[in-house]
Amino acid sequence: MAPTTGPVVTRADIARRTAVRRPAVSNWQRRYADFPEAVSRNDEDVELFPEAEVQTWLDRRMIPANARRAGEGAGATYGDRFRQQGATTGFVAAVRALVEDPRHFGDHIPQDHYLLLLMALVHTRQLRPEVWRACADRPGDAVEAVRHVLWEDRAYRLSDLLGRSLDRCPPHMLAELVAALDSASPEPGAGAEAFDLLLAAYGDVAGGTAGELPTPPSVARAVAGMLMSEPPSADGPPVRLHDPYCRAGEMLAASVDAVRASAPVPPSLSVSGSGTQAVPGELAGMNLAQRRQPADLRTEPGAEDRGAGPGGRFDRVLTNPPFNERLTRRSGHHATHWSYGDPPAHNANYDWLQFVVHSLSERGRACVVMPTNAASSAHTGERRIRRAMIEDGAVEALVALPPQLFPATAVAVSVWILKHPTGSCRDVFFLDATGLGSMTSRTRRVLAAEDTDLLVRITRSREERKGLSRTVGIDEIRAHGHSLSATAYLTTGATEPAPAATGGQVRALAGRLAELGDRARDVDRHIETLLKEYGL
Repeated sequence: MAPTTGPVVTRADIARRTAVRRPAVSNWQRRYADFPEAVSRNDEDVELFPEAEVQTWLDRRMIPANARRAGEGAGATYGDRFRQQGATTGFVAAVRALVEDPRHFGDHIPQDHYLLLLMALVHTRQLRPEVWRACADRPGDAVEAVRHVLWEDRAYRLSDLLGRSLDRCPPHMLAELVAALDSASPEPGAGAEAFDLLLAAYGDVAGGTAGELPTPPSVARAVAGMLMSEPPSADGPPVRLHDPYCRAGEMLAASVDAVRASAPVPPSLSVSGSGTQAVPGELAGMNLAQRRQPADLRTEPGAEDRGAGPGGRFDRVLTNPPFNERLTRRSGHHATHWSYGDPPAHNANYDWLQFVVHSLSERGRACVVMPTNAASSAHTGERRIRRAMIEDGAVEALVALPPQLFPATAVAVSVWILKHPTGSCRDVFFLDATGLGSMTSRTRRVLAAEDTDLLVRITRSREERKGLSRTVGIDEIRAHGHSLSATAYLTTGATEPAPAATGGQVRALAGRLAELGDRARDVDRHIETLLKEYGL
């Protein structure tokens, strides 16, 4: 082995930074003659590889579609991951490793409870250093210490839930988790990034309906970017931000991030949220606490009178309410926010839309995630409400997003960009983004950073692109029966042209196609064997 003067990595380092199992790295080394050669061994007799050569080799290896993670597009390579993890804070890398290695929870506690435990540990690690020091010194006492922190921070249900789960957890497991997090540097902002990662993983495995799960990070970032990229000036009054169905606070957190990134001196925020389930609501408080953002969060839906201006009005409202659920606000009489008409009892979509418009201040704007079919619903009552909202100038834009963005439903969604009514409508802006994003598995699509940037840029500028976006006058909207379906006004599926594939990408796709063909033949043979066993 020739000595090297540059940085070196072990197989374990390569596995961690590329998010693959250690045997996969050994397999690469065994199968590919051009895999970098080991240059030395460490004190434990473990082979060391030159980091630069490993980076170059991984840059040539495409990540299969079914192995891509959130934010990784069709051209992503293992080298991209390796490079990113090298730049990522040690704390976030440690959390990612704990999430992606199932050995850490095994059969002891459910996977969703394991992720909740990690969130509680991250919360304590980042915000209660004195308690954490005691946990690191005495891991056996960590359970009670962390539960005490949660109790002090009003996360009562989460504290009780983790207490019951951890009764079945071996002490050494918790000690390993504490040691792994304690060994990483808690750099500024790392807690928020780690919490986002954990919430995304939790949304993929937690039980419950789509209305109870966190909004996927790529959707939250896109919606927040469209709404918060142009906040009021920093020298004005605080921006009053509200989410009437805040789930685990992911939309509010993404909005806080967007505001802070939008200007050298971002405006101050008055943040509130309501209308979520018990444990997610407690996670919302922890999520915003990681960003050092005070927030008034309550569990009752539609509690719009806190932190608002006169009459309970807000400057920015964004929300991802439950889709197509039966109306529960109806109490036999007309609700005060139904200024455009009574929604049908079987579907609360137009109750939510009217509620949001009603809660806007005179300078207020909002983004509401809705199932795409709500934009063109033929129900008589919903058509009447939609027409009245449009004619009153409450609808600014409609952005159609792709299907398969959510873990619990494949329903395509649209973002309604609303504003305080002006009394009349001249036009509405439409953006058909249904062709954006990339599949990270057979059932899940993710909007990459470049997709989000494109959405934000076009909605801010109202740029018109053939087949992708255009401003539609009110006369044309009337001629379409006040439908707000983006695809009714734009060429379906049109997006920016895809870049030409490189030779390496073509070879990788060809290899992937051959692999899938082999799998299909294996399945066919297995089915034939089973049929023969049953005499068929």
